[in-house]
Amino acid sequence: MSETTPGALQSIWPIMEEAFPPEERRTLTQQLEIIADQRYRMDFLYEDAALAGFIGYWLLDEFIFIEHLAVDAKMRGKGTGSKAVKNILSLGKPVVLEVEVPPSMKGVEIPPSMKGAEATPAMKGLEIPPRKSAEAPWPTETSTAETSVETRRIRMYERLGFVVQPYSYQHPAYDGSGKFIPMLIMVHGKNALSEQDFMRLKRIIYRDVYGVTP
Repeated sequence: MSETTPGALQSIWPIMEEAFPPEERRTLTQQLEIIADQRYRMDFLYEDAALAGFIGYWLLDEFIFIEHLAVDAKMRGKGTGSKAVKNILSLGKPVVLEVEVPPSMKGVEIPPSMKGAEATPAMKGLEIPPRKSAEAPWPTETSTAETSVETRRIRMYERLGFVVQPYSYQHPAYDGSGKFIPMLIMVHGKNALSEQDFMRLKRIIYRDVYGVTP
């Protein structure tokens, strides 16, 4: 259920601030402006009638973009986030999201983005070529790296059917600093996007969600 009223936003804002650093979230004032956009939704998540978190997402023409998902630290471990994502998947459109780079992948060279790539036809169904099963999206993690928050989050999305895309991606910071934060894109499906389709997807996110030009 979408509950994007000023009072409702105030009630979940401590969860937003705990889950995301300033460069990865809007200010409360900016968020109040975004909820006026008809493409944007923010659903509140409950466990046993108690507010547990929220999921914010964009209903774009060609896919759904999950921008934020957060669960109150005291309510985690109950599958709340997974249930929220499953609800989005049930809407029947391709679903895309960003994740932070896990420790094991920091410093690992990713194929560079194809700047100036020609846009492909509309991505209905997100035309995805077969993925080479022998290729892992990042190095196998061991010891302490295996328990990193970033890795656990990626593994959760993989269990839900998302695939890490093997291309360079940077998240435009919300804090006005002009910084771009290295992240990964995950797309729901069994295979990796072609590079051209990835670049088209990136342009759509930058334009419609962040209001910037890649």
